[in-house]
Amino acid sequence: MSTDDIFVYRFEEGHARGDGSQKELLGGKGAGLAEMARLGMPVPPGMTLTTEACRSYLEHGFFPEGLEMQVRKGIAWLEKRTGRGFGDTDNPLLLSVRSGAARSMPGMMDTVLNLGLSEDSVEGLARQSGDRRFAYDCLRRFVQMYTSVVMGVDDALLEEVLVRHRRRAGVDDDHDLGWEELFAISEAMRQKAVEVTGRDVPRGPFGQLWGAVEAVFRSWEAPRARAYRKLHRMNGGGWGTAVNIMVMVFGNLGDESASGVAFSRNPATGEARPYGEYMIATQGEDVVGGRRSPGPLGMNEEQHGGMAAMERLMPEQYTELCGYMQELERNYHDMQDVEFCVERGKLWMLQTRAAKRTGQAAVRAALEMCEEGLIDEEEAILRVDPKLHLERALHRQIAGSPPEPIARGQAASPGAATGRIALSSERAVALAEDGEDAILVRPMTSADDVEGLHAAVGVLTAQGGLTSHAAVVARGIGTPCVCGVGALRIDEEEGGFYLGDDFFKEGDAITIDGGSGEVFAGALKLKDPTITGELKTFLTLADRYRRLEVRVNVDSAAEAELAREMGAEGVGLCRTEHMILESSEAVLAMRQVLLSTDWESREEGLEALVNFQRQEVAQILRHMDGLPVMVRLLDPPAHEFLPGTAAGRKRVAKALGISEEAVGWRVDALRESNPMLGFRGGRLAMVYPQIYEAQVQAIVEASRQVQDEGVRTRVEIAIPMVADPGEAGHLIAVINDAVARHLYGLSREADVAVGVMVEVPRAALLAGELALEADFFSFGTNDLTQLMWGMSRDDAARFMEAYRDQGVLTEDPFEILDRAGVGLLMRQALKQGRMVYPQLAAGVCGEHAGEPHSIRFFEALNLDYVSVSPYRVASARLAAAQAFIAEEQAARSGEAWRGGLAPMKRQSNGD
Repeated sequence: MSTDDIFVYRFEEGHARGDGSQKELLGGKGAGLAEMARLGMPVPPGMTLTTEACRSYLEHGFFPEGLEMQVRKGIAWLEKRTGRGFGDTDNPLLLSVRSGAARSMPGMMDTVLNLGLSEDSVEGLARQSGDRRFAYDCLRRFVQMYTSVVMGVDDALLEEVLVRHRRRAGVDDDHDLGWEELFAISEAMRQKAVEVTGRDVPRGPFGQLWGAVEAVFRSWEAPRARAYRKLHRMNGGGWGTAVNIMVMVFGNLGDESASGVAFSRNPATGEARPYGEYMIATQGEDVVGGRRSPGPLGMNEEQHGGMAAMERLMPEQYTELCGYMQELERNYHDMQDVEFCVERGKLWMLQTRAAKRTGQAAVRAALEMCEEGLIDEEEAILRVDPKLHLERALHRQIAGSPPEPIARGQAASPGAATGRIALSSERAVALAEDGEDAILVRPMTSADDVEGLHAAVGVLTAQGGLTSHAAVVARGIGTPCVCGVGALRIDEEEGGFYLGDDFFKEGDAITIDGGSGEVFAGALKLKDPTITGELKTFLTLADRYRRLEVRVNVDSAAEAELAREMGAEGVGLCRTEHMILESSEAVLAMRQVLLSTDWESREEGLEALVNFQRQEVAQILRHMDGLPVMVRLLDPPAHEFLPGTAAGRKRVAKALGISEEAVGWRVDALRESNPMLGFRGGRLAMVYPQIYEAQVQAIVEASRQVQDEGVRTRVEIAIPMVADPGEAGHLIAVINDAVARHLYGLSREADVAVGVMVEVPRAALLAGELALEADFFSFGTNDLTQLMWGMSRDDAARFMEAYRDQGVLTEDPFEILDRAGVGLLMRQALKQGRMVYPQLAAGVCGEHAGEPHSIRFFEALNLDYVSVSPYRVASARLAAAQAFIAEEQAARSGEAWRGGLAPMKRQSNGD
């Protein structure tokens, strides 16, 4: 880098060098400040140090050449604009230094306020403001932030200093401390920093500034920031953060001043009405920190006994703020989250960004913005995230009438959750790792709780409001949250919390309702979500832009019924082995087939198996009434159906009337060293064709049975783990013969299609030959990925993290389809298959089928359907619509798709 590089971008009301489109360079906060300044909003003058400067610092360990000179010129400009001097003892210029990455990371990185203040200039600030307490409050805040953020002193040690002085003064709140106590606290914190670090807080303003800038740059690599990026899959650790240096405006300058956070729409519900919180005589960190409960913006949100609304106490500033939020929504075409400050009646805008919102709010806001003409239908569909918003919009609720709550707080993030009390993030993570649901219970959360917040199924805090750290993060990740339960008193020494006289210890079960703000003792029964109201309207809109069918993977009739409610367009995978394994009678029948030594006994087992599967398949066909139902024949290794213990073998021997020795001999004979690649799928049918014949009999008879009831059927049968065209041809013939034997009485519309699972790489490579016999392909991407990568999906977690941490892989191929490898094989298989049989239907039924990035690839590949678990049907419907829109937009712009492979040309549907 040279001295010609520009690292500093200035902004002030009415003018900015940058703009809102430059997030990668200026960070989200800097780009937002520049945009607000260009729009003529009241933004304090300041400058943004670019992410390029941060990356250079992190790479080399020192500031890039030219940065310090540009910053000094910027400071001189700020002095001229304000008439104050940086470090001047009589009229000091104070600054805020705040981080701002390209993508929002709430609370993850560092901020220093009131920078430039010292014991030498605090009296000058007191004279300038006419408020000595305010001046010493600013000094205390600066020393506390600087010693923590820049010098690394533990926050708990600094909090001890505060608590000690509050007790000595006989007050409960910092707001009640006089200037003498505030000065004493500042000095005690400085002394604590010297004890811990051996260094004092710099008195010179530029020494403070360079320390703060370095601290913000370093905060990009702080453990909590790295953990946040890891949890949110924010790959590519080289982005860095910008630094925003801005003239301080003071929300703590008396009762005519305030700080707050506001949303242009309600982030929990999406209601088109300004929403937020503020606090009189405070600085911004107080509002989001959760130490005190703030007041609402609008009078409609006022609560009995609570703080009066900003609309009531500061009506002019409230009206002005609402106007700016409306203008920002029109400018960005999106819901906004802003920070603001009122200094002695003057409103200042300090930040704007796209608001994090619940799934419910995302859906409602997208629909209403479309109705208002702010966005079109395509943008409304693209605005809602299938995983982040839609899957989490389907929250569970408390079933029936709940008992009387043990406490009430603020409804910060909707949905009900039941779990065990965890008083720390570490405990929440440990419970989650043990397969237990945890409710994280804290006085308030901080950035250090990020892993616990993600591990917990619910969050409960004693302090904080709807814009506190816990509320913002919980809404962003779709976790139910209740904040500000004033009656909640945590006693970590006793290992629990009190609500009045009642004590709840860590590990006890509680239930929270983030939609009502209520807390209940014990584990209440929860009910599954349904698609109604605005969500139904939104998905109906998305369906109009969707080409891919969305089917469902089911193991039971109950799942099929749920899937229809979610909008599934058929069954793309019915796993017959799961049906069997969930029924003790069916398992015994299967064991009789595998263990019997005479044909008569084996036939009895097959007959029982037919009767069981006929009933199960018939129920699924009834729920799907006319929609396709693809039934996969038995896939797992034979040994999975057999007893694994001596006691189990004894029980089976008794039930089947054969000797324990015979059972043991057969179990040993069927044991395999590598079951995944062993005696399973089509190979089982090559040795025991009677099993597949019996399953086909059950399927066809089920179809006949429900047809007699007036139910329409479209049956598809798939053969798993096929590797060779000859093998496929032989097994398809076996199945077709069995179908023909049992087909009498079926209507022509109910003809049974027979296809193959493409999950072995050899089958994909020979897909053209397979298509000579198969009616359809179903790509089983779970096994296809395992066999392509040569790794087990169940074991990959123990080493996949190392690949991602070291930058070898950016994505887990078992979560997001490996487009370059597995995707290439799928594309070649589909091309070969459709060259032989142009009408060849093809879909995907692995876990990738519900993953939005993978769905984009499947749309480009021109597959016919994806098949997902019941609770992912709704999000897959949206992801498929978004994929179609993205493909159409790319085609209109003439841009090649960047998904890893160029898409095939979409074929005509013939209509």
